[in-house]
Amino acid sequence: MKHLESFNHRHKGESDFLKSIWMIDEEEIFDAFSDLFDNFNVKIGVVFLLKSPKGKEFSLFSSFDQKISKEGYEKIEAYSAAGFDPVIKIHIEKDGSVDMRKVQSMAMECIFQMEDYKLDEVNRGSESLSLKFIFDDGNNSKSLYHEKGNAFFESKLTEFKKAGYDIIIGKFFKSTDSSYLKFRSGTRKLYSISFEKKYPSNITTIDNLHNDKKIFENALSNILKEFGNKAYPYTETNSFRIKPMGDREIYVSFVMNIYERY
Repeated sequence: MKHLESFNHRHKGESDFLKSIWMIDEEEIFDAFSDLFDNFNVKIGVVFLLKSPKGKEFSLFSSFDQKISKEGYEKIEAYSAAGFDPVIKIHIEKDGSVDMRKVQSMAMECIFQMEDYKLDEVNRGSESLSLKFIFDDGNNSKSLYHEKGNAFFESKLTEFKKAGYDIIIGKFFKSTDSSYLKFRSGTRKLYSISFEKKYPSNITTIDNLHNDKKIFENALSNILKEFGNKAYPYTETNSFRIKPMGDREIYVSFVMNIYERY
C-alpha cells in the first residue's frame, strides 16, 4: 500500500470538525484520489480554506505539524456561520519519474468522487498538478466533463500496447484557438490520445508504421461506434511527428483526436 505513505495527513483527529464545515474530511479525499496512488508515484496534500463574500480565500489553520487551536476552531465556525464558502485545494506532486500528463488524465476522473464539490481551477506543471474545488451549487457541473474514462480507451487500444506504444489519454476543452483543462463556456470536449514509441532507425520501421496505421484506423472506427452519434473525429495537421534520437533510433508520436458532443 505505497499510497498510504504518500498522502500528507495534515488534520488527523479532526474529521468531525472538517465535515461540519466542509462536508468532507481528509480520508474521503484520499479515497477519491486513491487511484492516483495505485498507478503513479505521487504525493498529495490538501488545504481547507474559506472564501469571503468578496471572494478572498484564506486558511485559519496552523502549520502542517500542529493541531488547530481553540481560537482557530472558533474563528472557522464563526466565519462559516457568517456565510463564508468552503474551498478545498489539492496539490499533487510527482515523486520520481512520472508523466504528469497521465496523472492529470486520471485526476480528472477522480473529481467525480468529490461529492458536493465542483472543480473551480486546475493547473498542471511539469512537476505537479493543483486542483481547486468549491461547493457545488446544484447545477450538476460534473455532467459537463468527459463521459468516457481511461479504462474505456485502454480496452480499445490493446493492440498498441502489445506493439510497445506508450499511450497518454488527454481530456481537454477546446475552443478555436486554445485548449483548457477545465470546462469553459463555448468549448468542446476533446479526447486527445497520444501514441508514443521509439523505433530503430532502419527500413523495417516503414513497414511497422504502415501496420500501425491500419491498427489506428480500426481502433478509431471501433471507438466511434461505441460513442454512437455522440462523438466525431478531428485531425490536426501536426498530429504525426518523427524525431531522430541519435543515429540508431527515431521517436514516433501521433494523436487520435475525438470530440464528444454535450
